[in-house]
Amino acid sequence: MTMGASPAGDERTAGADATRLEDRIRDFSVQTRNVLRGPTVQMLLLFAWIATIYLVGLRLTTGAEEAFATAGKLARDKTKAIVYLVLVVCALPKILLFVAALIVHKSMKQRRFWVMSALERARSAASLAPPGAEPATIAPATAKDEAAGGAAAGDTPPWAAKLAATRQETDERVNLLWEFESEQFTDRGGALDRLLQHAGIYGFMSSVTLLVCAMILTTAFLGSLHGAEPVGFIRAAQMLAAAVGAATALSFARDYGRIVVRAAQRDISAQMLAWSTKHLLLTNVFAAVAVGLAGTQSTSLSSAALIGATVGILGERATQALTERAAKTLAIPARSETAVPLGELDGFVEEDVLRLGEEGIDSLHALAFYSTPKLYLVTKYSLQRICDWQDQALLFARVGLLTARAFRDQLGVRGAGAAQRIAACTLANAPAPNADASAAAEWQDLRKVLGFATDVQLRCVLERLAGDRDIARLSSHRDALPFDMKSKT
Repeated sequence: MTMGASPAGDERTAGADATRLEDRIRDFSVQTRNVLRGPTVQMLLLFAWIATIYLVGLRLTTGAEEAFATAGKLARDKTKAIVYLVLVVCALPKILLFVAALIVHKSMKQRRFWVMSALERARSAASLAPPGAEPATIAPATAKDEAAGGAAAGDTPPWAAKLAATRQETDERVNLLWEFESEQFTDRGGALDRLLQHAGIYGFMSSVTLLVCAMILTTAFLGSLHGAEPVGFIRAAQMLAAAVGAATALSFARDYGRIVVRAAQRDISAQMLAWSTKHLLLTNVFAAVAVGLAGTQSTSLSSAALIGATVGILGERATQALTERAAKTLAIPARSETAVPLGELDGFVEEDVLRLGEEGIDSLHALAFYSTPKLYLVTKYSLQRICDWQDQALLFARVGLLTARAFRDQLGVRGAGAAQRIAACTLANAPAPNADASAAAEWQDLRKVLGFATDVQLRCVLERLAGDRDIARLSSHRDALPFDMKSKT
């Protein structure tokens, strides 16, 4: 006898079908977002912009044919060619920026792939290591460690073992942070998507400004063929178009040269493109104001274009000078410089300071606690160089400017990692109340060298350094990518 399906079985089947349908809808949604993200959207916008410029060209050439109705075919063809050439020039900023951003997008995405491959290889190598094997990163005990009752000759001293245990606790978190930052780097709304978006905004602003100026000047030229002399508002619009167009062209040429150099180093950032957009807007405003002050009715087109070109070349410096002048006029207080500058670190030049400033790093404290994986992924610097900078910055952040300088000048210690090892060793060998005179003298010498007035101050600083997990975290970051990637960075 055949038994029918139970109601409970039907409900389970219906529930499984609903779950599969939800999974399919979710997968389709994810695939759709992946298709419509990043380069695809920017390419569609580029094609739409080219189509718009083509339609504008058709309208202008129609006006040109009306103006040259009585002229020969050669004159009409020349006019069409000039109009389309001007429009192609107007479209160039959008096209050039899209190409540069696309090249950098691809290379930086490949860099993220190298990072994930290195992490996977490191994880595989660690899983194949013999049980109980540990990397020999701690120096063996010295005779003084033996005298202190620590370890036998050739063994790891207790203070070094404690540091190794602290670092081992942070290794897993560091690996998770690398994976998190790598995913954020390429996910929707991450650094790569923002790069393409701001490149599109800057290119569109430059192109649309040049297009509007070209339309005004072309219309004025066609009107002059009918013998119409521009007066009043029309003449003022022509002067402004000549000045703003020249300023935009020169400003874009200057910034694009810098973008190309940065693209060769795979180091374009969204912040850089945002600042370029801001400078372009301010340059156009200053060019319009300059022509207005010179007099739109008494200035010729060539003079207005010359004014705009001058503002375009000197736009960045003029913007900074006028901003400072306006701040003084309005009695706006200047920004306080209380933070320790990045120039205190070894290996820093002005270009490095400006580049880190694009990421919001304007002080040693900001550099010390910035995400190491993120800084590695978004800049051109090698991991070892970044860790060296953060190691130095972390020492300043933990002990202060004067003590950090004392560590560097008196003890030859540049970073927090070396200072932590000295602190752990010193505390392990700290003199007891009934210690001999030599041990107490060494403690007092260290206190004087570092500039502390009491033993309590020295002990507090050393204990804070010895137990600092941020220093151990930085050491783990330094070895997070154990394979040589110099050829890829």
